Amino acid sequence: MFLEISKNIATKTQRHKKINYTLTFVTLCLSDDEFRKEIILDKEIIAKTRKTADLYFNDVKGERPFDLWRSFDKDLAKDLSLFITGQMYAREKIPHKTRQLVTVAAVTVLSRPDELRLHVQAALNVGCQPEEIAEVIFQTAVYGGVPATNSALKTLKSVLEEKGLWPLD
Repeated sequence: MFLEISKNIATKTQRHKKINYTLTFVTLCLSDDEFRKEIILDKEIIAKTRKTADLYFNDVKGERPFDLWRSFDKDLAKDLSLFITGQMYAREKIPHKTRQLVTVAAVTVLSRPDELRLHVQAALNVGCQPEEIAEVIFQTAVYGGVPATNSALKTLKSVLEEKGLWPLD
């Protein structure tokens, strides 16, 4: 593999000011073997993306972010999905349950109810118990405030009702 970098400098005069523009073009050239490895890696990421998406979002109700993205830009939707689901959520450094509880905490503190609804469903799909999810939400009150916690608990309750898991025992 070799990397070729070329620079072009353009100068433009605007209202008696001289403005310099530097443009850098990077060309990455791969050997046949490296190109084959890239294709194999792409196939692996696609497979991981599908597996993780099925695990997390298989029975999710409502519009999924991927569907929303795709309605605007199919190529960008694919890139976002391959990165977020195939490379971030598919990582095995922490268990899926932990990853989803962390996500529930983050979107609770950020007061993102649409994302919370999606990730409560994903947390349930990967084996989190409703009581665990509620406890994580309660823990966020210290950092995100009681209004954010109350809103998140309403979202959790709504999802549990939809799934026939409410009331809790």
